[in-house]
Amino acid sequence: MNFGGTKVLNKLSFEIPEGDIVRIIGRSGAGKSVLMHLLRGVEEPPTGGSIIYHVALCDHCDFLDVQSRAGKTCPACGGRLVAADVDLWDPNGNGMKSQIMRRTAIMFQRSFTLYGDDRVIENVIHALDDINYPQEHAIDRAADFIDQVLIKEPRLVILDEPTGTMDPITKQDVKHTILNALDETDETFIVVSHDMDFVRDVCDRVALMRSGKMIDIGPPLAILAQVTEDERQN
Repeated sequence: MNFGGTKVLNKLSFEIPEGDIVRIIGRSGAGKSVLMHLLRGVEEPPTGGSIIYHVALCDHCDFLDVQSRAGKTCPACGGRLVAADVDLWDPNGNGMKSQIMRRTAIMFQRSFTLYGDDRVIENVIHALDDINYPQEHAIDRAADFIDQVLIKEPRLVILDEPTGTMDPITKQDVKHTILNALDETDETFIVVSHDMDFVRDVCDRVALMRSGKMIDIGPPLAILAQVTEDERQN
């Protein structure tokens, strides 16, 4: 990926198996955010190369699922799910990009506190209040967020510092929630986090980025042994 003649991502090549939790690590400016945007299908397309999603598509409707469901019955229309490889940024993709994006959710880093006794929609409204979102539109906007993140049953979830502002008890709750989700669904998680305990306890693999390159990807302990103190903090 190039911006103004500057190469911000340089010949990255890696795979994320279905159902894995992969953590991306690297100091500020390593290219993590650009990579996240490309994987989600937002902003500008890559300068070169492809991002391939291995999926299962219904042969009768536009339902899309993980590829391990290929050969099964479509829950939406009763058709058959067929294995397919989709190039996310292919301009001739016949709407496949939007279908994949509908099954992708992202949790951005936020500086607000979760209110444990409140319902989900109340927590979202609290967050909107924190950024001075107009109160008369807050309920509708909160409902939109919940619909985009929860109701669509994502198959890929991208987490940006999911435990960054949480107390220790809430962090444990988040860890258990993610692990339970993996047991009950086929969701794949990509995590950007400086929480080393989270990485050690939750992630299957860690990817280390430096200056736009993927230096290594592998088991958490092996990769964390290569991480500098600056990369741990930034």
